[in-house]
Amino acid sequence: FARDMLPFSTASSPGLTDPTTISRSLSNIYENMEKYVISQLQSTLGGAITLDGWTSPHKRQSFMGFTYHYISQNFEAQDVTLRIQKFYERHTAENIMQISSSVEKEFGLLEKSKVFVSDQGTNMIKFAEISNNTRLSCDAHALHHLVVTDGIYKNDYIKALVIKCKTIVGSLVFRSEDLRKEM
Repeated sequence: FARDMLPFSTASSPGLTDPTTISRSLSNIYENMEKYVISQLQSTLGGAITLDGWTSPHKRQSFMGFTYHYISQNFEAQDVTLRIQKFYERHTAENIMQISSSVEKEFGLLEKSKVFVSDQGTNMIKFAEISNNTRLSCDAHALHHLVVTDGIYKNDYIKALVIKCKTIVGSLVFRSEDLRKEM
């Protein structure tokens, strides 16, 4: 269902498992995986937390994602997505600090040595300052801004082409929702 982005109601088709059973199974899988991740993170001395906030361009829903990067006891680089969740509040440093503290507490990372990696947003910079955390800039974000802001959008032809493509994709996405509702 997740891979094919199918709703749980698809399972109501004859011959398939009840959607409630699937939902319950996914909840159990999530809880077991969360316990496993927490147990793995207990043995780490510290690491880096990558955090990023974004808004879905079509649904206008905000999200915040947290990934923890660390070195295992076998000296292997590891990373695990701790949480991706809807972010209903304004993306202020204070709100980011509140959700970050919640994630750190949930996964036993509050007392660990860590550095935060984020974009250059003023909210992320202020978050690091008010939470007394070390923050590093994400090179991928810097490269994206360099290419998009200083490259693509300074060329009028490419800029116009990108705007047309976004308009087409936007109308297709909204139209596909309408078509699904009609079915």
